[in-house]
Amino acid sequence: MVDEQDRAAGRQAGACPPWCTVRHGRSDPPEDRLHQSSGLAVPVIARSGTAEPETLGEVREFVVVVSRKGGRGPTWVYVGDGEEQWLEIDAQTMSRVAEVLRQVTEELT
Repeated sequence: MVDEQDRAAGRQAGACPPWCTVRHGRSDPPEDRLHQSSGLAVPVIARSGTAEPETLGEVREFVVVVSRKGGRGPTWVYVGDGEEQWLEIDAQTMSRVAEVLRQVTEELT
C-alpha cells in the first residue's frame, strides 16, 4: 500500500533533476526548491591567492556541488574549500573551463 509520504516522494522525484539529493517538503512550491547534489570531495594541493609565488601549497579538500533554484533557473557548479578558495559558475561555463584546464594540463606533461 502506498502512503501519502511515498506519493509525495514520487511527486518530488518527478520535479527534481536526477542529481538532486535534497528531500523537499510537500508544501515547498517547485519553483522555490533549491536542488542540490551531494558533494564530491577532491583532495588538492592549493595555496592562498595572496601567497607569494615561492610559497608551497598545502593539502586541502575541495568539494564539487551542483545546484539549481527551481526548475528553470541556471544550474550552478561550485568548486571550493568552503573557506577562502571557491569558484561558482554556471554549468555551461564550467564545462568550457574544464576543457581549457584539460588542454593546459596536458601541455605540462
